Amino acid sequence: MRLKLMQIRELLEGLASDASVSITSAANLARELFTHTGAGTLVRQGEAIDHYHEVPADRRGELESLLESSFGQHLRSDWLEGRRVTALLMARSGRAAALLVEGAGGVPYLDKFVVTPEAQGEGLGAALWQAVRQHCPKLYWRARAANPIAVWYFQQSHTTHRKGQWIVYTIGVGDHRKLARLVEDAASRDSGWKTGSETDT
Repeated sequence: MRLKLMQIRELLEGLASDASVSITSAANLARELFTHTGAGTLVRQGEAIDHYHEVPADRRGELESLLESSFGQHLRSDWLEGRRVTALLMARSGRAAALLVEGAGGVPYLDKFVVTPEAQGEGLGAALWQAVRQHCPKLYWRARAANPIAVWYFQQSHTTHRKGQWIVYTIGVGDHRKLARLVEDAASRDSGWKTGSETDT
């Protein structure tokens, strides 16, 4: 199988980033080709995720365009000021990014997490999330209950807390007093969106 995967990698390197290879048996070929569930293994080309300790000047515009186009909202010109950025994880293609900032009690806060609709079906969001989790054993963030990926957030988190219009999610934090502090902190944070925005994280 390792040899097959190496051969597939060589094949995919010469193709477009959205190309894929399906491994299946001859008996299951029709099911693999003509159903949504399939009957084989789908292999896609991975994408590099760059890690920065701050938002680089040459990628800030790209990050802002990604956030605004994906959320359908506009950021204030000063949205990044005052944010103590600890990490930016961004796909080399610019189609996904996670912005981490200093949080309360030494726990990182996930300020922004974004994946373009086109990249969501390619597994890029899962790869980005894995990179975030490797970087942060403990983590918290907030999102509105109506957020399109709220169900996925529930699946990833260890605890959830309702605070007004927000649901605050945490990972790796067991102390109840610290949890209460994180919930209060998340609910009070400035989103950076212009007035009237209904979107966050």
